[in-house]
Amino acid sequence: MQKYFQNFSSFFSCYPLGSWLTQLRITCQYFQEKHPTFLCALYWLAGILARTHADCCILILVFLHPFLPRNPKQWFPLGLCWLVPLLISSPPFSHEGSASGIFKVSYKGWGKTYYGEAIYLSTPCGKQTRHLSCKILSSLHLEPKKTYHLQGTLYHTSQNVFKSNSCYKEIPKSKFITTKEKLRETTSHYLISLFDSSQTGKFVSSLLLGTPLPKDLQELFRNKGLSHLFAVSGWHFSLFSSIFWVFFSFFPIKIKNFVSFVILTSLTLLFPTSPSVWRAWIALSFLYFSTYSSGTCSGLNRLGLGFIFCSLFFSPFSPGFALSFLATLGILLFFPILHTFFYTPWALLIASPFWLHLIRYLMTIFAISLSAQIFLWLPLMYFFRSFPLDGIIYNLIFPLIMLPTIALILTTVIFPSLAPLTHRVISWVISNPWMSRPNLLVSVSFPPVSPWQLTLISSVLFFLGLAFTKSSFSGISYSDKVNYFTENLYPQ
Repeated sequence: MQKYFQNFSSFFSCYPLGSWLTQLRITCQYFQEKHPTFLCALYWLAGILARTHADCCILILVFLHPFLPRNPKQWFPLGLCWLVPLLISSPPFSHEGSASGIFKVSYKGWGKTYYGEAIYLSTPCGKQTRHLSCKILSSLHLEPKKTYHLQGTLYHTSQNVFKSNSCYKEIPKSKFITTKEKLRETTSHYLISLFDSSQTGKFVSSLLLGTPLPKDLQELFRNKGLSHLFAVSGWHFSLFSSIFWVFFSFFPIKIKNFVSFVILTSLTLLFPTSPSVWRAWIALSFLYFSTYSSGTCSGLNRLGLGFIFCSLFFSPFSPGFALSFLATLGILLFFPILHTFFYTPWALLIASPFWLHLIRYLMTIFAISLSAQIFLWLPLMYFFRSFPLDGIIYNLIFPLIMLPTIALILTTVIFPSLAPLTHRVISWVISNPWMSRPNLLVSVSFPPVSPWQLTLISSVLFFLGLAFTKSSFSGISYSDKVNYFTENLYPQ
């Protein structure tokens, strides 16, 4: 093991700085060839930011310069991906005063305060904007998850505040949305009815369907930085996809992928309409249908396609949108590096296949949890003004418990006789002393980081992940690598 760490440390000191820069430039060129759609998505992001955060747009374009194709004819789609969102996005909305529009209420705050999003907002002078997150003050009762046409006054403080007057009208939902909500409600009632304890049933419903937790459990998991586990995301789709892969293993791969796609698409009717759900569905759809074509679609390309598509329907400035894509980017970039680093020493020490399988599972969950947080620390502090340090520890340990728990819950759905056992396991998780005890570490709270600083730090992290990953050179023959390193790293 000592030799392993010596080799790992020498990796950072055996090349001079100039060689590192040359190697990074070569890596960027190969990255551009393997992940062109992901780079198009970054240009799309720069176009979205061009009107409201021009400094962030400039930083992204500067960092994307090493990825420019050598053939100028290939610059056209990149420029188009930057220009289209620039033209369709709204200019900065600095209006204060009378306004009216369509608002979707997300949740209720204290008293007569609500939080939501102005899907469409207009002023008497003709200014318009879309997807404006705001606090809504209303003397009339509003229902969360419903959409209203409101009139009132808009104020700009530390956040956008819309004070509604007595004029409001509820906008009826479409038949599709009504049917979807009825399906979710029926499924949630069924899951709750499986257990004698309503708290256990609501925990299961929230974990599988993303329905709201009881307030005491919300506060419990929020204090530990674990609220994101109850938002339906890619790991739900991955889990269901793995189950279907086992159940339909006797089918040919194309039929198996098509059947799994149809079932997962049907399951999206039970999941909430959120960027994380759409992103995961798009990624799995391209993964399934890649077997019907000669080429493949990498994880980063699927992430880029999901970003472009979701940005047309959701606000990319909302916390849920940004955190979902940043967490996935961290996993795709840093998971292979961290998994190799943590698992390889154990593989050198232990020969038993049983213990190696167990350690590999533990190191996989640990590496996924750690890599998902790399891009999230500063954005979490930007959105929520604080970051619970205990959340780092709990996010490294808690997923080890949750995956077997979810597997047991899904088995209980098929075999309801296992409900008492599942109830004991969930009760142990909820009432565990480590969950109810005060936080060991304090919550870090710094002055808000400006958007351009967030962009700069995220770009540096992206280049670090790109420089240390081995996947950028997959598919390159050994002789090509030797030629590149001898000609470019050690020029005569």
